[in-house]
Amino acid sequence: MASSIWESVLGHKNQKSRLQAAVKNERLASTMFFFGPRGVGKKKLAVGLAQSLLSDDSRDGACGK
Repeated sequence: MASSIWESVLGHKNQKSRLQAAVKNERLASTMFFFGPRGVGKKKLAVGLAQSLLSDDSRDGACGK
């Protein structure tokens, strides 16, 4: 099992790094729209983002807890 939800999303390297940087730098947009074909990982990326914002774990952010 992956140690974080970010790692469980296959591919999307650019999107993941941009979201992680936005969280780290506290520069999130007020609205984000995740779109694409079914099954590509939109929901996992959105959940990873939410977990990063709510996590107390400063090492990883999206710890899955």
